[in-house]
Amino acid sequence: MIKSVRSVIPLPLHRHSKPQLSFRTQYRLFNLSKAVMISELCDYKFGPHTIRGQEIFAETKLSFAFVNLKPIVPGHVLISPKRLTQRFSDLNTDEVHDLWTLAQNVGSKLERHYKAESLTLAIQDGPAAGQ
Repeated sequence: MIKSVRSVIPLPLHRHSKPQLSFRTQYRLFNLSKAVMISELCDYKFGPHTIRGQEIFAETKLSFAFVNLKPIVPGHVLISPKRLTQRFSDLNTDEVHDLWTLAQNVGSKLERHYKAESLTLAIQDGPAAGQ
């Protein structure tokens, strides 16, 4: 089944080599200034990767958003819980709510910015899903 699903979704070879949304655009898009970027003081983990505070363009109490370094489409961003867990089901209810609320906020701003008609929101949860 995994092969059939992966055959119809964008593949890594379709990825763009550079982020499509610069950090300057992110700050403007989300009305953020470096002065109010609490994340600048913190680094977070995204799986085995460290996401530096200056790479985060939006955050809430429990989640943060940053640009995918190898985006598949313009506006491709990642949203992650601040607490590192093995699987999505390990998140508590507050973390799930916070994550999806941030996704909704980021998605609506990106949709307006790119004049898009729709969004794709996806979760890769576990090794067989690509994480």
